Amino acid sequence: MSHQLITVFFFASLSIYFIHAYTIPLPFGGVDVNKRPDGSDEVSIHHGINVSGYGTSSGLTFTGGNGTGGTVSSHGGILDGKGGQYGIGNTFGGDKKKGVQLDSDLNLGNETVHGGVGKESQFFTELDQLSKKKKQEEKEKIHQ
Repeated sequence: MSHQLITVFFFASLSIYFIHAYTIPLPFGGVDVNKRPDGSDEVSIHHGINVSGYGTSSGLTFTGGNGTGGTVSSHGGILDGKGGQYGIGNTFGGDKKKGVQLDSDLNLGNETVHGGVGKESQFFTELDQLSKKKKQEEKEKIHQ
């Protein structure tokens, strides 16, 4: 009888676990558990520190269920005094609509350059556009 009671309690706890979203706070970060609108589950581990616009942040998210699965990671420094992220982010996974995803993003302050498998030309095009935009902004500052 006690074995059956423990089993029922265990499955009841699991059902509560996946119904409600919650956060486990940790020093300089935390763990988030969520049920996404499409029915899949998401667990995120994140940490970081920001002191007057300078610091670091990092995160790793796992998703799964309902025909999907994947990981998303991000690592970056906060270097400009304004909270802008500088670093990389990666996505690896697959789902029923998009198929397999192998993406990489480069974060440069408040700008993001998107790349990944099959997106090489997009990455270099966005990087070139960002470079031209920054040069134009510098010219405008000089002429003011």
